[in-house]
Amino acid sequence: MSAPVSVPQRYSLVTLGVADVAASSAFYERLGWRRSSASVDGDVTFIATPGGVLALWRAADLAADAGAPGAP
Repeated sequence: MSAPVSVPQRYSLVTLGVADVAASSAFYERLGWRRSSASVDGDVTFIATPGGVLALWRAADLAADAGAPGAP
């Protein structure tokens, strides 16, 4: 019987739906994380993290895109 293969956990992109993109962006910037120039004010903020990218989108937009009923 062979030993199990160990695969390091990794991520490249985490998407969060937030009620207020600007306020959420400011929170992460206060932690010292930097906003990417690819961000679009009020729509989406991309923040580089040590392991990948954090994307902050308006929750209502994500819900609509997924076809989810009602407000998140």
